[in-house]
Amino acid sequence: MPTNIVDPLQWYDYNRDAPLADDLLACWPFWEGMGDTLQDVVSDDQGTLTNMDSATDWVPAENGWGLDFDGGDDVVVTNYTSPFLSVASEFSWEVLVYGRGGGGSTCVFGNRFGGTGSPLQFLKIKANGIEYYNGGSEVSIPVAIPANVWTHCHLIKQGNLVSYYQNGVLVGSDTIAKTMDPNPIYIGAGGSVGQEPASCIVAKAAVYNRALSLNEIQQQLYLDSAATVRPRLAVPLSSGAAGGPFPHYTDQLSGGMMNMGM
Repeated sequence: MPTNIVDPLQWYDYNRDAPLADDLLACWPFWEGMGDTLQDVVSDDQGTLTNMDSATDWVPAENGWGLDFDGGDDVVVTNYTSPFLSVASEFSWEVLVYGRGGGGSTCVFGNRFGGTGSPLQFLKIKANGIEYYNGGSEVSIPVAIPANVWTHCHLIKQGNLVSYYQNGVLVGSDTIAKTMDPNPIYIGAGGSVGQEPASCIVAKAAVYNRALSLNEIQQQLYLDSAATVRPRLAVPLSSGAAGGPFPHYTDQLSGGMMNMGM
């Protein structure tokens, strides 16, 4: 079990992704299905649902739960800050999103506000593409997230090459010549109070410390598809279950009981 996944309950959900779990910097599997927080299973930090209604904004997703962002001012404020990026560094972002069309430059994952202001720096997966900005647009890949379907979006940085994949297909790439300062990460909007809000459903987001290969991207498409029985352990039924520290959970796909405390 990788040491950077915080406990066996979380490892159960991610053991089929090995060895990718070893390379996670942050991961939000959206398994809660309820409540006002969103867990990063790498750090165990809790992101905060802001301007959202937990009674209605948790919705069924392709394989588990998702959060419905209304394009008003909904946002999840995470406690994760993306590290400094040199021109030579590598990373990967993964977001599973149900688009609704339109939306322009609204932010699905990343930031537009809250980072370095002079020169302005931000990085985001937006409704109409990718933007890597440092005093000017270094990378702009204008490929919109399709409407009314689930799309796996992968933003991959390998050295100075930035590539954008949708459902395992390369849809654009560009090169950079500038670094990027650390930036806060938001889900569903580009700032902490819901600036540049997107209209979409997000069901998974992750940050990796290296560039994923095409084979690894395609592996994730399979593991997160509706065709696979990969449980998203969502609805806690009781705490302090006999035999261990973990609660009972329902398997949303089968409706069966799982005692993760055994």
